[in-house]
Parts: sequence; structure tokens; C-alpha cells
Amino acid sequence: MKPLHELLSLRGRVVLITGGAMGIGRAIAERYAEAGARLQLVDVNAAALHDAAHDLKSRYQVEVQTFVVDLADSAALTACWDSLSPLPDVLVNNAGIFGPRKLERITDADFARMLDINTRAVLINCREFIARRTSPGTIINIASIEARLAMTDNMTLYGISKAGVAALSRALVRDYASKGWRINTILPGGINTPGGTTMVKTALKQFDFSVILTSLKFKSRMPTRGIGQPDDIARAALWLGTPASQYMNGAEVVIDGGFLAV
Repeated sequence: MKPLHELLSLRGRVVLITGGAMGIGRAIAERYAEAGARLQLVDVNAAALHDAAHDLKSRYQVEVQTFVVDLADSAALTACWDSLSPLPDVLVNNAGIFGPRKLERITDADFARMLDINTRAVLINCREFIARRTSPGTIINIASIEARLAMTDNMTLYGISKAGVAALSRALVRDYASKGWRINTILPGGINTPGGTTMVKTALKQFDFSVILTSLKFKSRMPTRGIGQPDDIARAALWLGTPASQYMNGAEVVIDGGFLAV
């Protein structure tokens, strides 16, 4: 039996994290850096990406590569994979966009952008990762409890996109687990992220108080006090990327403070 420090060490391993500059992605990068992994961070925000890389390098003395990519641009995403050296051992598909929009106001452009970033980019990353590696790796896809339950008002597109991510993970397990690949999915609940804060501020500026009503309903149902933090997701993502979880495959790990349970 391996000692715990070996099971949780990722020295000599490479992890690619999308949306790695802020929020949940940044927290995941922190935990992987702490475990000694070499980081490859992908984000559309060049300034935040630069700051994250500088901080992680100085704090953890790990190598950090950065790639500024708009995940809606499939050609740019494929080109990013062409430039990777070395290929990652662990892929964390974390990046995503969200925002409430009433059904009658959803346009084709809205639908395309949400699915391009939240679902198609995940598929492309998984495709390139599996196709390019000569040995099995590990994939961690970040979905949402919205894939199972419509938790927030007017999040139809987001729920569709995240349900697609969960379905993709299951299909990949069916096709590639027997070849040694590990693919698991994390379903976060309400997490305190910059994106969520921005959504609330935007809604209030537009006098859309449905966000406040949703928040009150959410809090009244929650059996656990308080909202989740990015590190709550990061710790699970780290565990799924280490040998400590070697028999985990095809799992959907719900991290929501018990919201779905009640």
C-alpha cells in the first residue's frame, strides 16, 4: 500500500486547466501546484492569466505555461493543442459561461455561444487529449447541478450545456475506460465565484430582482449554512487527478452542500 503523500503527489505530472485564471479554475490550479504538478493554464483573459501564472510560480516554484484562447473558436483551440509541449497527463475542463436569459429572448447566437464554450470546447479538448496521447490519461469535467435540476430561474441554456458535459463524460467512459482512461465529472452547486458576483450586479443594474428571489429560495432550501467556495471544488478536482482515486471512473461527484439531497 502506497503512503498517502505518494498518492497525493503529482510531481513530474502535467495538468491542463481551462478557465485557470480566476474562480474555480484558479483554485484548482492552486491545489495542483501545491501537489507539485506542472501547469498549463488556458483562459481568454490575458491579464488575469498573466497574474495567476506569476503568483503560482512564485508561491509554489512550479512551471506554468499560459495560453490565451477563446474557447468559442474551435480552430484556435485546436491550434493550442498543436502548441502544447509536453502533452498533459490530466485535463480539467473547467471553463464555462453562464447567465440568466428568459426563454422567449434566447437567440440562435445565444444558443451557439453557450454550447460552443460550455460543451463543444469540452468535446474538442477531450478529443484532442485522447487522440494525441500514446498512453491513457485522466479527464475531469466540471458540469453543474443544473444538469440535474433547474436550480436557478432562466438558466435553460446553461442547464442544456452542462447536461451535455455530463453525457459526454459517460460516453467517454463507455468507449475509453477499458483502455485505461479515467473520466469523472464534478457537479458544483452554488459557488462564490467572480462570474456569479458579476451576474448578480448586472441583474440588479437592470432592475431584475429575480436573481435575489432565486438566492432567497436557494438559501431556504440549503441544509448547509453558507455558499460554497472555489476551493471546495478544487480539493475534489485534485483528488480525482491523483492516484488516490484510481478506481473512480464515470462518477458524477456532487459538491453542493446537500442542496440536491433535500
